[in-house]
Amino acid sequence: MDSYFELCRRWCKPILLHLAFFFAFTQFSTAQDFDVTAQANENGALEVKWYTKHQNQRFRIILKNQETQKETRHIILNSGKFVLDKYDPLTDYQITVENLGNDDKVLRAGSEKFLGRVTLQNYAQQFAAKANPNTINANLQVVMRALNAQSFPFIYSTIDVSDGVAGVDNLSVANFKAYEDGARQTNHFNVTPAGTGGGTRILDMIFIIDDSGSMGDEQQAVINNVNNFVDQLVIRNINFRLGLVRFGQNANSGNPILMNNGNMTDDVELFKQILSTFQAAGGTEPGIQAVYDAATSFSFRPGSQRHFLLITDEDSDGGDLTATINVCNNNGIIVHSATLCTSGSSQTDYCDSNSIRGQTGGIQKSVIGPYDDILDAILKDVASSYIVSYRTINDVATSGLREVKINVDALGQNKNVIGYYGFGWPIITLTNRTINLSKTGQLQNTAVLIQVKVTDSSQPFVQSVLCYYRQTGTSSWSSLTMVHVGNNIYEATIPAYAVVEPGMDYYIRATDGQTTSTYPEQDPSIYPVQFAVLPNQPPAISHTPVLTTAQNTAVSI
Repeated sequence: MDSYFELCRRWCKPILLHLAFFFAFTQFSTAQDFDVTAQANENGALEVKWYTKHQNQRFRIILKNQETQKETRHIILNSGKFVLDKYDPLTDYQITVENLGNDDKVLRAGSEKFLGRVTLQNYAQQFAAKANPNTINANLQVVMRALNAQSFPFIYSTIDVSDGVAGVDNLSVANFKAYEDGARQTNHFNVTPAGTGGGTRILDMIFIIDDSGSMGDEQQAVINNVNNFVDQLVIRNINFRLGLVRFGQNANSGNPILMNNGNMTDDVELFKQILSTFQAAGGTEPGIQAVYDAATSFSFRPGSQRHFLLITDEDSDGGDLTATINVCNNNGIIVHSATLCTSGSSQTDYCDSNSIRGQTGGIQKSVIGPYDDILDAILKDVASSYIVSYRTINDVATSGLREVKINVDALGQNKNVIGYYGFGWPIITLTNRTINLSKTGQLQNTAVLIQVKVTDSSQPFVQSVLCYYRQTGTSSWSSLTMVHVGNNIYEATIPAYAVVEPGMDYYIRATDGQTTSTYPEQDPSIYPVQFAVLPNQPPAISHTPVLTTAQNTAVSI
């Protein structure tokens, strides 16, 4: 067993800690006001270190033997290190470091799990067995993480496959089948493998940041670590879109503000520029409501992995926690929290197993970060799931739910996972009148009517429809509330003074309070609908359609 132990000390433990969510000891992860490390030093003693920038330097170290549940406590003054010679190296310890005030009140705390030799040997054996799969009895496990039909008739599902110990990342399209209401689906059937490079995987990432007055001391560190997080996404070649929500600001009475008109962007410099405008001021922090607004107001890409990072040093002022958990889970959103868990009801709101983090499967970190563990978890999530997609043969929207069954044949086993979708979201289409605007140049300084049809087959029904517009080549958008004129038709008029050459860009956003849709569907603020303004004219395209061709033969267009 010594070889196993030495192997795990050098390789297994760092890997396991780096991917902490893989193993059961993640239950010991707690909110961190400051970082704590614990390890056996070169003399075999247990050495605990911590760092805090605060001036009060009176600390209480609590060591809890995980086998006997016995606690020992030690007081340390003016030091960031504690060394214990007498301890049981075979046993796991939960170690908590508390920064104490003059009245012994806990001002802040940090925690760490020290793994004893027995645990390390167990993990070493698992590690060695995993390196030789023939020594374990694989148990095929299949989970449907998300099912998305907003690109109907194209259906997307996110499927996790594991062997009971770790993810299985070597499957191909041949290992999967899809059924809808019992009928096999083969039209445009595709599987994006887990082992595919990062650039082909899709991540929609929303940062939800408290910029109230209490964040003043922490704000620059938060901005720096968020920027570093984003830079790492670029380096890792992830196909990402970034969204930004702020709350707590005096400017909106603390209520959430969706930056960039609630549009995600792949422009890192634009994202950083918007983030740099945050200024800490205000005293109301509706964090739960901010998560809800982000989940219901952003339009996510089909097949994307969806992660939120909520950053706040206060508990939530208001918001419906149950409704927010439900809307996140229904949309396949994982909420990570970088929060101060000792603030008010933060444990319930953000930190414990029943919080928005706990119920969506997120990771807990300190307010200012760094957020490396969250980044690693997201990258693992993006890289370890399969995206199964198809075009349904029943391509007419109907009432009621449809059953989607994904069949996985792997590891000598065959298992199914089932999900359901309906048509409970706004579906936006342009009327012929509006489509024709793009076919010819429009008169300058003449008002233009934008008309769309928005349908929603189940409650909650459409609550609002907005038209965003701008002059082509400019960056700022204006918005108009579209009016329902009957038969699911909504209208808004771009004012005459705004209609100028060379042309106009516009896009539509509709919400039912649970889901938001846009037209165009993806990146509407980047690739909007356009029409020319005279004397500019749209380009004339001449094309002879190719009606037939031989299979496996190049076609010239």
